[in-house]
Amino acid sequence: MMYRHPQTHARHVLDVYARHYNGHRPHQARGQRSGDFEISRITEWHGSFAPVSVQTWVLRGQGRTILVDTGLGNDKPRVHGLLANRDGDFLHRLAAIGVQPEDVDTVVNTHLHTDHVGWNTRLENGEWAPTFPNAQYLMHKADFDYWNPANNIPRKSDFGDPADSRAGFDDSVLPVHRAGQALLWEGDEHSIAAGLSLQLAPGHTPGSTVLKLHSGTDRAFFVGDLIHTPLQFLTPATTPA
Repeated sequence: MMYRHPQTHARHVLDVYARHYNGHRPHQARGQRSGDFEISRITEWHGSFAPVSVQTWVLRGQGRTILVDTGLGNDKPRVHGLLANRDGDFLHRLAAIGVQPEDVDTVVNTHLHTDHVGWNTRLENGEWAPTFPNAQYLMHKADFDYWNPANNIPRKSDFGDPADSRAGFDDSVLPVHRAGQALLWEGDEHSIAAGLSLQLAPGHTPGSTVLKLHSGTDRAFFVGDLIHTPLQFLTPATTPA
């Protein structure tokens, strides 16, 4: 989720969200600007039971094309039905707003749950390869170490079956690291570009992060799964996690 104005009342946020999804669920939204950056949203999946989406944010500005989280992915062997062996049109939705995989220079994984890293890779000749060949993938080292099966850390699964967590790391994270495209950053903050930085926000996972945009007079925060739905502005104790 992206949250834009720190003084916006929670009820207003919820009302705007409800109106936006009343009667239609757009696959992509384009043209919103925050300072130097144009911000687009690609929705890969939207729940019918609650205002919850699996989505990717696209930031373009300062000569950069940056993706924030990469959703579910295609062809991934999973136990959970929502994730398993999908055949979606995510890349076509990116192309519809003028972005090809080769255009992306940075991928931000706010955390390494399987529904945030799926399009990190795609199948090519039976092997998992980075979807965005020219991109540096940013992930916090604390999350990489925590989800890495080689470290044998007892952990809670993100979708109820530990097999999915391991598979997500093996097919969507490890191939990027092996290709030399992963930057495992450490510490509390990492600068990406002028006015754009990542801040460590552990809790949902040990390496969960928030992307902060400060451009001109505009501010925006891309919070990953720290908030799943605007309902949590009204009732912060309510969480699906």
